[in-house]
Amino acid sequence: MNATVTMNVNTLWFRDRLADKKLSQRRLAKLLDLDPSAITLSLRGERRWTNAEVLQLAEILGVQTTEVMRQCGVPVKDDAVKYPIAAFVDKHGLITPLTSGTYDDVLGPSDIPTNSYVVQMRAVSDLFDGWLHFVDGTKNDPADVVDHLAVCALDSGKAYLSHLRRGYKSGTFNLVLTNRELMDNQRVNWASQVFWVKPV
Repeated sequence: MNATVTMNVNTLWFRDRLADKKLSQRRLAKLLDLDPSAITLSLRGERRWTNAEVLQLAEILGVQTTEVMRQCGVPVKDDAVKYPIAAFVDKHGLITPLTSGTYDDVLGPSDIPTNSYVVQMRAVSDLFDGWLHFVDGTKNDPADVVDHLAVCALDSGKAYLSHLRRGYKSGTFNLVLTNRELMDNQRVNWASQVFWVKPV
């Protein structure tokens, strides 16, 4: 005897979307090249949608693929998460923290650490003015972040957005700044990798 697997499909949501598009289940079946009974079973959660069908369905309904998956009962991580703009960087790469509670939150990817924060480029004459840098909130050993774009905190207390390289002297690092200037042989206390850059 075969057990029927029932998925937690939000049938009402699908029916509402079909009504919005003035589509019947029969017409949807034709668009998806399926038998109408397959649509009925899928909407009742007694048949799984294939990946290709989910992609087509999202396009037909004019919604994100992840939303279709969510309504099909598939647990989906949020597409975007809000992160605080906690600092800004000038055209020389110098980072200035913003006072807590005075900054905006911006949407970013959900696949970076939840303790991440954003550093915004603020240099009116710069091509990259306004760009958002999503930074790991963990202060890492700089040796672990070599060859990455990162926020780098120096012994002097200043922090820079730079491409981190090994220094020419033992125990030091070279910082290639956003304006392409080089700060060589710097003592770096910690570094946090930039995971994602969002142009604006």
